[in-house]
Amino acid sequence: MKKTIITLLAAAALCVPLAGKEPEEFLLGAGFHFGSHTGDIEANLDIASRIGLNAGRDERLWNAVEWNKGEYVYGNFVEKAYTQAARRGLAMIFILAYGNRHYDNGNYPVRPETAEAFCRFAEHTARHFGDRAEFFQVWNEWEGSTSMPAQFKDTGTSEAYVKFLKQVAPRIRAAAPQARIVANSISSGDRCLDYYLKNGVLEYVDYLAMHTYNFADGPGRDTVDAFAARLEKIRTMIRAANGGRDFPVFITEMGIPTSTAPRVGRTEHQQAAQLAQILLVCRMFDFLRGFWWYDFQDDNIKPEATESNYGLIRPDTTLKESAYVVADLSRLIRRGKFVRRLPVADRKLWLLQYELDGKDVLAAFHTYPEDDFKIVLENASETLPPVSVRHAGRAPLPRNWGYRDWLRKGQPEWGNRLSITVRDMPVLLEGDLSRVTVAEVEKRDFPRFAAAPPPLPEPEFSVAALPVGASGGMTPVNGYRPLNNAGPRCPEFAAEFMVRYDARNLYLTAVVTDRSFFCDQPVEDAWTCDSIQVAVQSRAAGSDPGSWLEADAARTAKGAELYLRRFAIPETEALKPPVPEITVQEGKTVYKLTFPAEFLGMTGFARGDRLGLAFLVNDNDGSGRRGYLHWADGIGISKDPARFGLVELK
Repeated sequence: MKKTIITLLAAAALCVPLAGKEPEEFLLGAGFHFGSHTGDIEANLDIASRIGLNAGRDERLWNAVEWNKGEYVYGNFVEKAYTQAARRGLAMIFILAYGNRHYDNGNYPVRPETAEAFCRFAEHTARHFGDRAEFFQVWNEWEGSTSMPAQFKDTGTSEAYVKFLKQVAPRIRAAAPQARIVANSISSGDRCLDYYLKNGVLEYVDYLAMHTYNFADGPGRDTVDAFAARLEKIRTMIRAANGGRDFPVFITEMGIPTSTAPRVGRTEHQQAAQLAQILLVCRMFDFLRGFWWYDFQDDNIKPEATESNYGLIRPDTTLKESAYVVADLSRLIRRGKFVRRLPVADRKLWLLQYELDGKDVLAAFHTYPEDDFKIVLENASETLPPVSVRHAGRAPLPRNWGYRDWLRKGQPEWGNRLSITVRDMPVLLEGDLSRVTVAEVEKRDFPRFAAAPPPLPEPEFSVAALPVGASGGMTPVNGYRPLNNAGPRCPEFAAEFMVRYDARNLYLTAVVTDRSFFCDQPVEDAWTCDSIQVAVQSRAAGSDPGSWLEADAARTAKGAELYLRRFAIPETEALKPPVPEITVQEGKTVYKLTFPAEFLGMTGFARGDRLGLAFLVNDNDGSGRRGYLHWADGIGISKDPARFGLVELK
């Protein structure tokens, strides 16, 4: 009964934080690494302030603070960083995280004595930095095992975190009553959020926290469209668990690397354009109270290294294009109010209107990888003063109302219309746009690059696909990779597969030999259990080497299920994949999967076609994911089509 009363009181609090004062502005920040003695404090914070950031996030890890057991020393560099950030008015998040070698060999602080030691560290930190850090975050990516020793990877559960949080949060509040508490940054999916919501986390924190990286999710899922859909789902989940009410959320990390890494690397323009889109979409959601880009400064000068190139600035503080975008949009993001999304038929075309300092701001962009959109706006106001027009990050120019489509002969001149052409970088109009509507939208083919992408290398593995009904043997899956120091694979763990086709479908049959079958997760997380993962790619002339289909198949509590992690082409997202056949018998599991040609961006299958393929079999006997078998390794060690094997249709 007591828990029920507490839950009802928490719900009655709506979305008002439990401690401190709600920030007057939306918090726009970035992640620093001063806690790791990285960067020039004065230079970085000066730039952050000048481009309009009003928040930051940093860490000084428990293992570095309690270097000697029972002693807490933060170091002059860290002390200076938080002092200088406070002087510039940056609302800082102090991350309290990770294990300590003095306690349980650096494991998660779940045992009573280790949890108590962490509570003492959290208390001391909150008390010590309470006048310089407005927020204290209890862990970062708990379920994702970030920065945990190898032997403890994949052992952090949501159940353990909630129990741990309920011990730590009251100690922080007692030590620093003015502090506001941020929950662990969720990076492992909505199942984790669902558990938090249903098990009392809202009673202990002022803000939930999410990491929403999607740049590596593949075509159709790496866009702001998918980002917005994720935010809609998060809002729905929170309201369902919180009496129909919102609860404040921070996005404490989202980033896009400007690296040369295959598939996941982006140019500076691509990073800047998508950052602009993300910021504009964020303000559509009232429950979002802050956004932190990961991260502020590149970690190194390694063009090929993804982790080194997330920053807004280079290691020597030279600004990237994305920093100029932040400087341009920061006032709108921090102080503006979202008004409406102008209706157009194509949902990949975004026309978002805001109000800032008594003026209307309209942002227009689309999320197709290529092409232009011509947008003709019509203004019904009696007076038509000029509007300011610019691309995000660029200087504005005044434009008068008036438009004639001179490319089409005989078209009239419209005194109350204005035409703009948009791509990925948002175009912004400022002025009186209160009576503006969309008069015309035209999508135009206009490829960005004339040159075709480089071909993929010849594969190391190959297999023949025969027509349906043809006789032929199975191909063994011999590669094995152990995880979490599990050692060599069990002798009875083995797998083999074959591929067949007809004019419309590709069929994959896999037989897995295992001593036991275990799957206790929903299909989107079944890769941690006994399951298979398959990636298939068209290798037809002219196909995109960066596009492929990836699917997980598992027998869950709901039966045989298929989860599509990425589609070969975005347009296939509306298609419903065939349900797999999965039979579990004593010591054997048989998977039968069907892949329609449309899912690969193909019209059909025929003799002579070539496909890329990667195949992976996960092993979990009930005590965690031990390892996996793989044929080609384009899924497990990396999401890389260059590692796919070759399927030749015979």
